Amino acid sequence: MKKHLLILACIAFAGRTAMACECMESSDSRKLDRAGLAFIGIAAPLGAAPEGGAMTAFTIKAVFKGRAETSVVIHHHEEGTACGVIFEPGELYTVLASRGNDGNWYTNSCLDVWGTSALQDYKDKVDALTAPILANPQDEEALLAKGRFLLDNGDDEGALALFNYLRGIAPGNADALIGRARAFMALESYKEAAADLENALMLSPDNTEALELKTMLPEE
Repeated sequence: MKKHLLILACIAFAGRTAMACECMESSDSRKLDRAGLAFIGIAAPLGAAPEGGAMTAFTIKAVFKGRAETSVVIHHHEEGTACGVIFEPGELYTVLASRGNDGNWYTNSCLDVWGTSALQDYKDKVDALTAPILANPQDEEALLAKGRFLLDNGDDEGALALFNYLRGIAPGNADALIGRARAFMALESYKEAAADLENALMLSPDNTEALELKTMLPEE
């Protein structure tokens, strides 16, 4: 089995076919910032996707960013003009993907051969933030710090899961509500975000972050 040290740049392109493939210039860390999911997995092509393009299932071997179980399906084009990529069955790939508006994961062929240094750096930072939580799962400050890091680096679903846990153990923590509201906003769940911000302001009426976030909610 060959290991493909390729990072597939994450631009969600559901429902769009480009006339020519043009990749944005971007640093390794910036590509990772924009990704919602980064993993190493074994490819198993599934054929055509209902919306067009193709689908490939991956057996997960390691997750660097995001939440994935033992497998995940990635949507992609195969034509070069649409920034397509062909995954060979049984081969091992390192993949970045972003969530499309339809809820599916997408990737494309804007790739560079640069190894896994940026992924390892990200994993090291997450591990450092996780260590105090493993030592004390009730450490509210450590949970907040990790949740904010995940949000700042585009792992909205991971942040939401963490803030849900923090909300369960610390229902009176306004910062947990604000963090969860930020995650909901990133996931475009604005009703839930608004409810969390209202509850946060009940606990901390002058909280400037909550007040500012309220102004960013779309009008109903």
